[in-house]
Amino acid sequence: MPIADSLPGKAALRQPRSRLRVGSRAAKLLVMSAWASAVVGMAALAGAEPADPYKYIDSATDDTFLRSLDGLGIDYSSGPEAPNTARAVCAYIQEGHSIREAVDVVRDTYPGLPLLKGAHFVAVARALYCPNSSGW
Repeated sequence: MPIADSLPGKAALRQPRSRLRVGSRAAKLLVMSAWASAVVGMAALAGAEPADPYKYIDSATDDTFLRSLDGLGIDYSSGPEAPNTARAVCAYIQEGHSIREAVDVVRDTYPGLPLLKGAHFVAVARALYCPNSSGW
């Protein structure tokens, strides 16, 4: 006879095995259903590409570009000059020029713009206006 059976009051704590088996089967079914749902969800995400900060964004707007420049503390003239410069930067890069050359063009357009802010301008322009810019 097991030791637990010989202790007083322990018999009352036991539950019938049949209830445990039903509960155990229900728990297994619940876990398997959750697992299957997770697998289906992960399979749907498997084809998704990772977020790339330089990936072309279809819904890019001039307002988004200007707000990005504001957030980076880059001064620009009012009107369409900054977005037009951004589009020109993309065309310039697609012609085969380097990123550094594009930064120099931006700095020529905006005299006094520090090198780092010029690089940020080009990075935001690439992210918002340049299709297929990954890999540059």
